Amino acid sequence: MISDGQIVGKEPHEGWGDRFSISGLFNGTAIGGPVLNERGEVLGLLGGALPESFVRSAVRDSQSYGSGGGIFTMASSVVPAGLIHSDVNAGQTLLQTLWTSGQFTAPVTAERRVSFGMITQGKPQKGKGPLSREMKVDFTRQDEIATIAVAFQGIDAWKNTVQLRIYDVDNRILSNGDPVKLNLRSGETQERIWSFPLTSMHPGIYRADVLVGDAVAWREYFRLRD
Repeated sequence: MISDGQIVGKEPHEGWGDRFSISGLFNGTAIGGPVLNERGEVLGLLGGALPESFVRSAVRDSQSYGSGGGIFTMASSVVPAGLIHSDVNAGQTLLQTLWTSGQFTAPVTAERRVSFGMITQGKPQKGKGPLSREMKVDFTRQDEIATIAVAFQGIDAWKNTVQLRIYDVDNRILSNGDPVKLNLRSGETQERIWSFPLTSMHPGIYRADVLVGDAVAWREYFRLRD
């Protein structure tokens, strides 16, 4: 894919390095491609979104702005070429090796199993009314507990296990919930709720994945502050 654009800004980010901001129309399939100047010199790679940007986009994405390669944007980040280290003497590394070592984030591939999902504050308690349905992705330790509610749908009949995993910003698993069996008839919807404490977590950006079997069906990023 070839698209024209221009650099419209540069922002330093402590711990992550600089990012160029560019304008231009492109979609998700262009992420990871080279950004060239008018002489054909590589300025950097398209993409390199910072963790904070995932949290900021969570509310937007929940309002059905789109998914996958169909999202078109007029601005994006570029990782400058100077931050991309290359060692011509280094040996080759298989993609499977990188995947096994946790260098990649698994894509969401089972989204058709979910009709709705959200993260909110608090924990459902018997006799004290329903759980708050106000989406929240920015927490403090004073919030104490967060809850994820996901509605699974049976477009067709299926049975599998569902599970919650919490990752830190470096893609390390911090919490790996027990798989729970789920059996849905065609046209049926069932909800599952997971609550987890915030007080033992360090400030930072986290990712919550809900899996159906081994496939990610729902994902949300959230921030925790002191």
